[in-house]
Amino acid sequence: MKHANNLLNRKISKFLFFVGITLSFAIPFTLYSSLNRIIYHVPEYNSPNNNVIYAIDECSYKNGELKVFGWATPVDGYGSVLVFANLDGKTISLRTSVMDRPDVSKEFKKGDQYNRAGFKSSLKIGKGIEKIIISIQITRKDKTYVVQHECK
Repeated sequence: MKHANNLLNRKISKFLFFVGITLSFAIPFTLYSSLNRIIYHVPEYNSPNNNVIYAIDECSYKNGELKVFGWATPVDGYGSVLVFANLDGKTISLRTSVMDRPDVSKEFKKGDQYNRAGFKSSLKIGKGIEKIIISIQITRKDKTYVVQHECK
């Protein structure tokens, strides 16, 4: 009886070990995949772009990863920013974070009006992309603007 219990405990231990190993790979892989998925989307706008100021400080595509860093804002103050990339004819949405850019407000002598105009976007898009056009969608109040920049 003691030998049977010992054998059962070993089988349960091995089973739990393999379940633990499987979960330790499955959970991070699932999280990584969900955060790095490609979302196809076309930016929309309802206002002319002559009310927008912007600059792209970096647009790089290396080892299958696209990175875009810069700032964009309507003249009357910053709005929410989304960044898209047209990759050889397919438009996708990039993960975008807001960045403080007090240098923009200082340059235009606007107090702190443009301090939150900065953005940083990135996504692993794979290799072999020939042409990348970045679209920056800026929304402030009921107006939406889109400006474009070709990555070279």
